[in-house]
Amino acid sequence: MEKNQPLKKIRAGAICATIWQNKQNKDGKEFTVPSISLDRRYTDKSGAWQSTNSMRASDLPKAALVLTKAYEFLTLEKEGTSPLFPTPPYAGLRSEQSVTPTLPTTGMA
Repeated sequence: MEKNQPLKKIRAGAICATIWQNKQNKDGKEFTVPSISLDRRYTDKSGAWQSTNSMRASDLPKAALVLTKAYEFLTLEKEGTSPLFPTPPYAGLRSEQSVTPTLPTTGMA
């Protein structure tokens, strides 16, 4: 069985949204349903990289950013066809995108 590879990864620092393509069949028709996983990378006490889906309050702006970018990727029209319909134009596309967030300053001291 072929291992499912991510369609796209969108990163902002340690936060990553991964877009997956899940093939499903209904009434004899095959279609793709996208899903999103959200992770935060960190190093443990021994220095080994780990991953968790638990976010700290300070992670939330970056999490919101990568989720927004994932939503944009899935919903914006590409070449006149929305990727939410069967046989999306991004089928088979593999790419990784990094996002550097710019957070507004509030002027609070």
